[in-house]
Amino acid sequence: MTIKQLGGVFGRNPTFNDVTIEGELTFDGDIDVNSDLTVDGDLEVTGPDGRSITLKNTNGGAATGDLIGQVLFYGSDASSPGAGVKSKFKVITDGGSADGSKILISTSDGVTNDIDRMEFTKDGDVKVLTGNLVIGTSGQGIDFSATGQAPGMTSELLDDYEEGTWTPTVRGTTAGTYTLADVSAYYTKIGNQVTITAYFGFSAASGGTSLMRIENIPFAYKGYSVFQGAVRHGNITLTTADADVTVGPRFFNLNTAFTDLFLFESTGGSASVGVQISGISTSSTVAFTATYTVE
Repeated sequence: MTIKQLGGVFGRNPTFNDVTIEGELTFDGDIDVNSDLTVDGDLEVTGPDGRSITLKNTNGGAATGDLIGQVLFYGSDASSPGAGVKSKFKVITDGGSADGSKILISTSDGVTNDIDRMEFTKDGDVKVLTGNLVIGTSGQGIDFSATGQAPGMTSELLDDYEEGTWTPTVRGTTAGTYTLADVSAYYTKIGNQVTITAYFGFSAASGGTSLMRIENIPFAYKGYSVFQGAVRHGNITLTTADADVTVGPRFFNLNTAFTDLFLFESTGGSASVGVQISGISTSSTVAFTATYTVE
């Protein structure tokens, strides 16, 4: 049956098997579809106090995993991956009984159609089934403000994570020539906290004066904060004859750019002195881990 545009009225409660509508169909009340409804065009539901489209499973014996209802998005493109269901939004029963439900969202990756991507469980959890959870705007992230706060709390937003490698360089106050060898250097940034690690030796070491500085850390650190970490060195000539002297796990910022590390040797108690670049040779090695705060 075809209902022509500006066609007639078919009784009070007409029932049809197959109906094709040319133009617009307007109805005041409910329309029940017990099989398939095909619309070549737009389907619009309007009303002054909100309207709904209801997908209802009338099976009284539904079990866990049964389909309650779904919205399918078809494509007719004959190219790969071909025509068919590209994406869908479906609700299925979940849990120990059919009373619970979960939502599954699927998409096409251009090769395979209808891949389940995200699940909203009956318990309120969100599962990313394939792919990653991508924060699309810088400065946004995961907000933990529903939890308790310490008196000095300044933020409960986890807005950054990053990991990678970095390339340390070494020089003196007068630069000299210091070429690093066997370099292994990594960093991890979580929020405003950065942890860096590095190991390196030297294939060339000459000409520098005054303090040894390690440059090119991956993120500038905040103010004059003290680094926390541990240092191990080999074959560095220290500036004191004290047999108990070790290179202590302390790094201090001494430059306005907040991007250099200065290695200090402990001289007992709270005393310390900066390691001199003149103590570095091609047999020297340095290994350290440090954690610091960024803006």
